[in-house]
Amino acid sequence: MAKNASLLTIAGHDPSSGAGVSADMAAANALGVPCCSAITALTIQNSQGVSAVHPVLPKILQAQVEAILTDMPIAAIKIGMIGSRAMVSRLVHILADVDVPIVLDTVFKASIGEDLLATGARQLFITRLIPMAKLITPNIPEAEQLTGLSINSREQQLAAAQALLAMGAQAVLLKGGHFDDALAADVLLERGKPPLWLMAPQLVSVHSHGSGCVLASSIAAGLVQGLSLVSAVVQAKARVHGGIAHSQVLGQGVGAVATMGWQPHSDHFPWLHASDAPVALANPFAAMHQSMGIYPIVACADELLPLLKAGCRTLQLRVKSADTDLIKQQIERAVAICQDYEDSQLFINDHWRLAMQAGAFGVHLGQEDWQALSNADQALLRNSGLRLGLSTHNLAEMALAHAARPTYMAIGPLFGTTSKQIDHPAVGLEKLTDWLRWLSPAYPVVTIGGIELRDVAAVKACGVDGIAVIGAVKAATSEQVIAKVEALLAAWHFS
Repeated sequence: MAKNASLLTIAGHDPSSGAGVSADMAAANALGVPCCSAITALTIQNSQGVSAVHPVLPKILQAQVEAILTDMPIAAIKIGMIGSRAMVSRLVHILADVDVPIVLDTVFKASIGEDLLATGARQLFITRLIPMAKLITPNIPEAEQLTGLSINSREQQLAAAQALLAMGAQAVLLKGGHFDDALAADVLLERGKPPLWLMAPQLVSVHSHGSGCVLASSIAAGLVQGLSLVSAVVQAKARVHGGIAHSQVLGQGVGAVATMGWQPHSDHFPWLHASDAPVALANPFAAMHQSMGIYPIVACADELLPLLKAGCRTLQLRVKSADTDLIKQQIERAVAICQDYEDSQLFINDHWRLAMQAGAFGVHLGQEDWQALSNADQALLRNSGLRLGLSTHNLAEMALAHAARPTYMAIGPLFGTTSKQIDHPAVGLEKLTDWLRWLSPAYPVVTIGGIELRDVAAVKACGVDGIAVIGAVKAATSEQVIAKVEALLAAWHFS
């Protein structure tokens, strides 16, 4: 995130603070993103409902927006309730030359007030405003109004998202919370990309006032932070789910989504599916027997013995070869070595069929490798008894891994790495700590990438279950390897 990069929300004012600009600013601030505002309408409402909506004059809105844009480092814009047809026209004019991502929450009508689609604004909204947005976030009723389609199934939900994309939207997040399902499913459709489904347990709660505002503004805040659209949507979905679970009932009516005052939890983190939306969650992979701790990764089976002698119990064999016979021999050799250490946990990188045949403890796969498996192969691996570790590099990949329900997740590169080419920026300690909260307590997490002896205490303090190391355990002799590993283990256990 660039220094002082800010979000601008253009929305109505809710004096009860549960929705509109108040909710937008609170949601952005909860993510550490400064947020400015331009008010489209003044509402008279409380937790029991809206009694009046008074749109501001379009020229007043324009003056607000221009004052902010000429002074503040705005990196994204969120648009919520628009008070009048004239305001749609004015917004199109104001934002025509603004080169920042726009998240458009398609709020057509408050509980009372002017219905934009009934006043001739529909065509202008569709043809001019929607194509300006990087993302639109309609719910089911709004999508039905925009497309004229009935949406009563996941298939119809996807068809409506495709229709909205055809109207000029760059991307559509069509929310599915209006379905009466155990799993709520939102579909994210970007131009030129396959659909993604974000799944979460349906929360039975009427206290969700402002959920659409918080979702859209949290996505926009994520874009200000420099996240990809998918990662921004994942982060926002988690914030809304957790916010509803911890909703604040301040008045005598409906409670509002809590943007702060609660801790992230794996129960609120969405499952991200790159195929059809499932009707149920997958069964989880088997658990670890013990904490991972210092987790060396080696290229040769014989390198395991000094590591085991030094006290390491979670290890990984990563054989870089195109020779299948050699790989098979190395895996079998590695399994045989670890059999003398009953509490060892040996993971094989990539070669899951050979690992299964050899009787390894588990297998570690990259994100692309897991996604490339057929449904049948995923089921075979899941039912084999092997543990599964999955690599992740960002929030989107964490959500994809969460849908697989692996034994553990790996996050990296933490500081960078020279062991393999990875087109991902270093995560860093602060971000690692934040991400770990979303995975706890469902998963133990190991981190990897440029970690040396001097870093162990600081990395462990982030809350990881283990630290994967490659270069930090390399040495010329077995005695030197043992000495390096013992130092790493001491730093781990006594920090």
